[in-house]
Amino acid sequence: MHEAMRFAVLISCLLLAGCSATTKQPAVQQFHILSVSVDSEDRDTSEETIEILTNSLLHNAAAYNAYRRDINIGYNLAVTINHIHYKNPMASLIVGDTNSIQTSIKVVDPATGVTIKEFRNLYIDGAGAVLNGVSGALLSVAVSNKVVDTKMMPIVAGRIVRKANDIKEIPVTIATQLKNTDVTKPFEGRVSHLSKQPLLESETPIND
Repeated sequence: MHEAMRFAVLISCLLLAGCSATTKQPAVQQFHILSVSVDSEDRDTSEETIEILTNSLLHNAAAYNAYRRDINIGYNLAVTINHIHYKNPMASLIVGDTNSIQTSIKVVDPATGVTIKEFRNLYIDGAGAVLNGVSGALLSVAVSNKVVDTKMMPIVAGRIVRKANDIKEIPVTIATQLKNTDVTKPFEGRVSHLSKQPLLESETPIND
């Protein structure tokens, strides 16, 4: 009798497990990024690095928002730099070194202050990892942190914006728009048509 009951319970558990495994999770609702804030826990992070990452995030957010003007939900993006590392010439000479940045991100409802989503993003400069030895050492001496930031932060910003909205690939229109963006200059314009900031005359909707 007990064996029969245990068998029945086991079958029930297996059936329930099978049902839960095949249940589809609801799709994450996409949204516009209304504003961006960046701070750092790493004392070695310069104000210039924070500015370049902020500009990169705003440019990416504006491009994706313009691409998806049909969306009517908007949240804020809060990014914290947990750790940033620039290639060390001596380490590159001996064992190889690379540029990297670890960030934590919160998607926040501006109306309530509630965090809708949290995630982390680690970016390691693959090209820097390959350029080790003597060549890597010479290159890292010649290239300042600012130049590294202008190359690295737009990539990091794009990954953050896409991951926030669960976007897997970069639409061609957005890639083209962001190709020649100068992230060393402050972002000008309106990030989203949902924001209260007035639309500039130079701003036009983007159609793929």
